[in-house]
Amino acid sequence: MKSHTMPFVYKLSRLCHCVVISLLALVWPISTPGAMELGSYREFTLHHGDEGSLKHDVILVFHGFASAMPNGTYKKLRKIFGDRYSVVGVNYDYLDVKANMTELDVLWHDFLSDRSVTVIGTSLGGFWADYFANRHGIEKVVLVNPAVDPVADLAQFQGAQFSEKRQKHFHVSQEDI
Repeated sequence: MKSHTMPFVYKLSRLCHCVVISLLALVWPISTPGAMELGSYREFTLHHGDEGSLKHDVILVFHGFASAMPNGTYKKLRKIFGDRYSVVGVNYDYLDVKANMTELDVLWHDFLSDRSVTVIGTSLGGFWADYFANRHGIEKVVLVNPAVDPVADLAQFQGAQFSEKRQKHFHVSQEDI
């Protein structure tokens, strides 16, 4: 499977909510430690394993706070749905709301607007998945333990933080929250 660093906007496909929720219940446990793929975990990068352009049907996956793509959820969704769907993992900035909003609009307009898209998000990624789906009228959305109130949910992370995947130290200030 190849990982590609691309502009932050991609076309994604539709998937029945019921099927995704049922399958997530089967595949949700995080992948085996040490099973890391090569690729960039940097902000505003995407990961997908398709050669060439994306399929018409896309699953767009948003990671949680201090994580990055590709993660265990992304890998399992690719394994299960990769033959029929382009599974695209989104790396957003943990704290830069304005930049995320801009980059997500680019992602939609440049890559996804003419595709059938299903959006999946976990934790803080659930917030961004919900934002993205509402902004672009996407009806197929799966949110797992979403941060429904990021201001309150992120308060616990105020101070020094470290993202293992990005190998990056960062600080969460009250202003960031």
